[in-house]
Amino acid sequence: PAAARHGAWENPRTALAFAEYARLCFRDLGRHVKFWITMGEPYTRNMTYSAGHNLLKAHALAWRVYDEKFRGSQKGKISIALQADWIEPACPFSPKDKEVAERVLEFDIGWLAEPIFGSGDYPRVMRDWLDRRNNFLLPYFTEEEKKLIRGSFDFLAVSHYTTILVDWEKEDPVKYNDYLEVQEMTDITWLNSPGQVAVVPWGLRKVLNWLKLKYGDLPMYIIANGIDDDPLAAQDRLRVYYMQNYVNEALKAYILDGINLCGYFAYSFHDRSAPKFGLYHYAANQFEPKPSMKHYRKIIDNNGFPGPETLGRFCPEEFTLCSECSFFHTRKSLLAFIGFLLFAFIISLSLIFYYSKKGRRSYK
Repeated sequence: PAAARHGAWENPRTALAFAEYARLCFRDLGRHVKFWITMGEPYTRNMTYSAGHNLLKAHALAWRVYDEKFRGSQKGKISIALQADWIEPACPFSPKDKEVAERVLEFDIGWLAEPIFGSGDYPRVMRDWLDRRNNFLLPYFTEEEKKLIRGSFDFLAVSHYTTILVDWEKEDPVKYNDYLEVQEMTDITWLNSPGQVAVVPWGLRKVLNWLKLKYGDLPMYIIANGIDDDPLAAQDRLRVYYMQNYVNEALKAYILDGINLCGYFAYSFHDRSAPKFGLYHYAANQFEPKPSMKHYRKIIDNNGFPGPETLGRFCPEEFTLCSECSFFHTRKSLLAFIGFLLFAFIISLSLIFYYSKKGRRSYK
């Protein structure tokens, strides 16, 4: 409340106040805390450019305080945590769709990531886009501020929840972003939560690879990954499916893509702090584990997924071990080839019938 009365993040002095607050936390709690996050998921879509500018300086000042005054004795690590949902071009073969997808990624993630993990300045794509629209509200860093901010991290922490499709053509005014000239949409075949959050596991793997391509082989942590679910739904099935498949994509990124992924944290621990997102249901001052908590614990206890004897394909609708789903899933290429042969056979028969009929008419 006091900070809000003085302009909150719009006030440059807030960065100094935050650094002093961080110093107190390091001094009093540093003996017990070895993993620090300065800012948790700043939501860039609702943030002004001046607020983001001061927030970056506040983070960097806090990081420097820890690095210079406390790291030697406390041996901890510190960084910022960014929200990093994936943006997928609606048509992967469209250069315009790819361009708008990259633009949104830079505004959503690169805005705060590039000054810290990259060049020390805002993304070139971002600055050029705003200049073209005669928007000169994005501040400039001094050379000293660039040196202050660049490299102020020990790891790259992200939260990830979903994936959004984008198109360059305006189709739905409700979901069209005039500011970035991008149409947001969702695939009708994707599962959706009660809150209309799309379940797209492969988006997590893609955003981790994008971050590695942009900023190098940095230690990464997924500090929040979760979905809302209907508290009355039996067996908590959507969250179990979400967790199973998102953890699997994180595993693919680690093993197949060489992402330096050091940790994964499910969101959230209980419904009291995050209604409908919790692994524990809260009622009458008691916490009761949901089925998703039990499933998550099995993954942790086994240090991985179940063994070969329980492998199979889970059907999202029923989430039961489904031999029919497993049969079709493991034979996609064969089924596609059979479908192609069937299609070619039908076309051939049609052509034979057409030309034989045409030949009879010519003979008459």
